[in-house]
Amino acid sequence: MMIKQLIPDRYEEFLESLKKPFHKGFRINSLKISDEDFFNFFDIQKSPSVYAKNAYLLLDDKSYGNTIMHKMGLMYLQEVSAASVVDLLDIKENDTVLDMCSAPGGKATQIAQRLNNTGLLVANEIENNRAIKLLSNIERWGINNCIILNDEPANIANTLYGFFDKILVDAPCSGEGMFRKNDEAILDWSMEHVNSCHHRQIKILEEAYKCLKDNGTLVYSTCTLNIIENEKVIEEFVLNHPDIELVKIDVDWGMPGFKTTIDTTKCRRLMPFHDTEGHFMAKMIKHHETKTVKLNILNSKIDSNAYDFIKDNYKDMPKYLYQKNDKVYGGNNPFYDLKKLHIIRNQVLLGEMIKKRFEPHQHFYTSVGFKNIQSNNLKKYIELTSDEVISFYQGNTLSISGYKGYVGLSYKNIIIGYGKGDNNIIKNKYPKGLRLL
Repeated sequence: MMIKQLIPDRYEEFLESLKKPFHKGFRINSLKISDEDFFNFFDIQKSPSVYAKNAYLLLDDKSYGNTIMHKMGLMYLQEVSAASVVDLLDIKENDTVLDMCSAPGGKATQIAQRLNNTGLLVANEIENNRAIKLLSNIERWGINNCIILNDEPANIANTLYGFFDKILVDAPCSGEGMFRKNDEAILDWSMEHVNSCHHRQIKILEEAYKCLKDNGTLVYSTCTLNIIENEKVIEEFVLNHPDIELVKIDVDWGMPGFKTTIDTTKCRRLMPFHDTEGHFMAKMIKHHETKTVKLNILNSKIDSNAYDFIKDNYKDMPKYLYQKNDKVYGGNNPFYDLKKLHIIRNQVLLGEMIKKRFEPHQHFYTSVGFKNIQSNNLKKYIELTSDEVISFYQGNTLSISGYKGYVGLSYKNIIIGYGKGDNNIIKNKYPKGLRLL
């Protein structure tokens, strides 16, 4: 009924659009491969998306989640309307960016693309299981400038106040825009849930506001359709903050937001009759002199065996190294003292000291170069055949001789993982939980 009141002239069109199939889409990881090379390597029926760079609509019914290009971190399966949000942040290289509600990582990986291997991304997810999925996607995409948190927005605001140039709040919502995709979203819907989401969304925005620098950009988005979780959230937030400027989203797709007591027509909506799924977005600028936190930098002594291994294997060394207990991390950003925030991953986990030996981690190999945009940052690696790649992702031992110790494994000059040779075979080190079925 709410939708009918909002769009009486297009309500029948809206109902008809819900009967159409869900639109699948994907993005290409420009940190590892160009769009041109991707399509030279892999034959996929697709159509370019108007909503974002490197984004495409899938035109076939194939499943790509268990394919080589997905495992390699070359593609992210993402509905095309969801890819429309990140570019509204106007991310520049060397920005500090917070993705407050980040899992499973579609928008976080897109933010990392826009940062182009510079700056810092902080990706937070409050739910433990979803935070692990976020970590898996950050690793798979080879992102080396991301801190992954698993914490309350209020705790982040208390620690990182005034720290960020750009913030995305892709808020938890009632998910009406995903009705075509997920039958459970229909079953779980209720007005009580909608109103509960509204209050939660306001609270998250309030904490994001504290984290934003003066003249910083805040983008709010949902994948729901009702006005309560969208325009009404923005109306309440802007009225509570006279220093917040609601900016018109000037694009040639979708439709304006619905007017409230403020001009929320500056917001933007995508509806199912736009031949996509539902999405709402609002862009705001903070005009307020804001106190910015001064973070202390953590220093530590790196085990010499770990340091020697990193230096012997990497072309480009990380600018910063940090060791906590037996785990060794690397990155181009300092390792900040984030107080009591729950950190899932601080930039790149390079490996771990085990019985005075350095055991490298999968992220050591999948991360892109620390100085240049490159998918291959190793001094020594083996280029696999297509059959060997499939065997590797299945977890099999590789019948490749002549290599002793740890060695990177590559396909089409993109590092996909590593193994350990004994001069006769290479023992597979690809994580068991990620293997091809």
